[in-house]
Amino acid sequence: MISFVESDYRRHFERLTKLQPFDYQIDVARLLFAGRNVILRAPTGAGKTWAVLAPFFCDQWSAQPSRLIYALPLRTLANGIYREAREAAAKAGLPLEPIVERGREIVHPFVTLQTGEQPDDEFFDRGRIIVTTYDQILSGLLCGPYGLSDRLHNVNAAAIAGALVVFDEFHLMPPEKAFLTGVATLRLFEGLCQSVWMTATATAPLEQMLRSVLDAVPVPDGEDAMRQMIDSLPSVTSVRRTLVTEPQPLSAEAVVRNHRRRSIAIVNTVGRAQDLFLELQKLLTERSDVKPILLHSRFFKQDRTRLEARLQKLFGKQSSENAILVATQVIEAGIDISCEHLHTELCPMDSLAQRAGRCARFENETGTVHVYQLPDAPRAWLPYGEPGGEDDALTATRKLLSEKPEHKLDPPLVADWVQQVHGLDDERATREGYRPRTRKVIDAIYENTIQRNPAGIAHLIRGNDSESIRIVIADKSPESPGKMESISLSRWSVAPHLKDGNSIGWYWSGDQMQPWQSLDKREQLGATYAVCLRPEFAGYNHDTGLRLGQPGAVQSPPRIEPKRPGWSYKEEAWTNHARMVAAEAESRLNRDGCANGLLGSGFQSRFELNADQMRTAARACGLLHDLGKLQTRWQQWAEEYQESKNSSYLMVAPLAHTDFDYDSAEDRVRAGSVKISRPPHAAASAYYSLSILDRALSGITPDSKSEVVSASLAAILAHHGAFVPKRPGLDIGVLPLTSGWEKCLDSFDGYAPDLPVFSQLAKWPDKKGLLTDCLKLTTSRDSLEQWWPLVAYLMRTLRLADQGATSEWSCHE
Repeated sequence: MISFVESDYRRHFERLTKLQPFDYQIDVARLLFAGRNVILRAPTGAGKTWAVLAPFFCDQWSAQPSRLIYALPLRTLANGIYREAREAAAKAGLPLEPIVERGREIVHPFVTLQTGEQPDDEFFDRGRIIVTTYDQILSGLLCGPYGLSDRLHNVNAAAIAGALVVFDEFHLMPPEKAFLTGVATLRLFEGLCQSVWMTATATAPLEQMLRSVLDAVPVPDGEDAMRQMIDSLPSVTSVRRTLVTEPQPLSAEAVVRNHRRRSIAIVNTVGRAQDLFLELQKLLTERSDVKPILLHSRFFKQDRTRLEARLQKLFGKQSSENAILVATQVIEAGIDISCEHLHTELCPMDSLAQRAGRCARFENETGTVHVYQLPDAPRAWLPYGEPGGEDDALTATRKLLSEKPEHKLDPPLVADWVQQVHGLDDERATREGYRPRTRKVIDAIYENTIQRNPAGIAHLIRGNDSESIRIVIADKSPESPGKMESISLSRWSVAPHLKDGNSIGWYWSGDQMQPWQSLDKREQLGATYAVCLRPEFAGYNHDTGLRLGQPGAVQSPPRIEPKRPGWSYKEEAWTNHARMVAAEAESRLNRDGCANGLLGSGFQSRFELNADQMRTAARACGLLHDLGKLQTRWQQWAEEYQESKNSSYLMVAPLAHTDFDYDSAEDRVRAGSVKISRPPHAAASAYYSLSILDRALSGITPDSKSEVVSASLAAILAHHGAFVPKRPGLDIGVLPLTSGWEKCLDSFDGYAPDLPVFSQLAKWPDKKGLLTDCLKLTTSRDSLEQWWPLVAYLMRTLRLADQGATSEWSCHE
């Protein structure tokens, strides 16, 4: 084990940040390097982000994580962290942009952003640091990944295996939903990942659950240590903040009246923020010295980048500009800005604490936080509550602030307020403990992956309306949702604009022949992840963003999609494809740190499988995943398809792929016109693998060999998203293999089939029942909690290896 050398780490931290580390940052690094989970509590502006970024770039880990997944509560908070992580990567001399050769990404960017509106790392696979939201990571772990088709339900099921997972501002995760689910899923992958839970104001019940379930260590640990840390932070000791409760709603007049040099107004909804900004522009017509700026979640990438860069110039450290910012929750975290007067609508205390951290944030500053009443309008409390009434925390915050009109703010007072307002609710929300939530997590995985009965997961993350959709603006539907920039909204925010059956655009159905279909009914919103709205129903302005229901002329900018591997095929021999997928799978294990990183130590401790044994299992999945394509009818279909493209075609060896491009309408029509129907192959691959896997996995010890065989079968069976059909009487469609099929395996050492076993398999009357019994060892509802991490990792590895190998071959000249 590598011992921690503090002096070396201090030098590393200084080289990376140009700053001296605080003692608490040293403590975080020491614990992470030792393999511990951490709860980091520090005031806003104290440097929490660097406390987790800096260790990832260091080599003092006892078991190095292969990726850092940095999850935030809102997608709009991710951009600031993404910018900081890129700066750190640049200082370390690591690639910021991909390198593409012949259409294939041969060098990945070190830092990627994966959100609903900027899905640049959909499989959590390109970047070493992936900045995302907790919705994205949790939905993938629950096998219902937001923004991906149902066929890809399992591709992110083990995305956290081998990773350091950071939940920033975790106190903003709904405790009875995302927080409990996050704790349960990380416990499910215990030993295979590490986690850091960062907060300024989390309550005692949340911290206690992390300590008891994940054995997380708090930093600082105890009240004395907390006071010592606070006293060491200039961002706390040298600033002065006053909070004033105002008796009226927030107005443009109040903002201008109190304005000195830098003012920020934070509004709870995008619509009200846009209205306030427009009112400010009117009031400032004669004030050319004051620069107004608006920031919220409904901007396209280029505008958002421009506005955030301007924000840093106007409100960053040492700025001397004169400006007023109107914003929503997008600036509650991840943006390092400050002002003298911060105006905010009433919000729950934990959010109020975050907002107050954007006032007098830098050393030796003084500022005032003005808290205003909500407007007298229907449902003005949203998004803090339900349509029927406001959240209890909002009511409690109003009551607490009404007791005294003015307060001097400091971290202990704010922490006490948060405990008063949220402590009891958090205790109630987490009272059931993590065990019942683990059962619900397993149920969701089982239904989505094993039963293939897609189950809703939103209730386990943010709520029944948490699933967002991508909004594209265009006067005609694009080739695919990813070809144009989008803005993520709640799917039901579009519903009020669907009136009298009039079409306002199109929704993405995913249908191969007609993927875009007319959007004219409310229920269509529940069955899609992307809509394209005509500009006359979705007005967009570069300074105010998207306003639904208002006409406009701006359309979504084009977007270059990251090359998705395996989206087009070239004719490929079966043996070549099997060999390439196996090699890609082994390469993935190396990249994930199976040899000497966190992943390898986790599989050893959880399943007593060493790196060589994991490589053996992954290689077996790769070599056998397309065994079912050696069915006679599959090869006959492939031959006839190739002949339809080239009448002189002559098949010389069994194929794994034909020449086919999904983007070619001609190829799609040709594939549908082949007289021989192409049989499914995944179930046949798994079934016939039963005659080979016992020998192929000879390096696995007898104690766990049956389970590794079962997990490998599950990965092979699920490599296109299907599983054993559950409908009674429905067969798995296993057909005879082509003559001489076993010769295809001759070049794979140890993969000669057991022919007597194969003969029995071919004659077995209940093939579906036999395969199901073998799978039950690791994929029954009762066995998933123990074996799911292994099953999920093999599934993920095989799917991504299959895509990667196919992409590499397709790029060959």
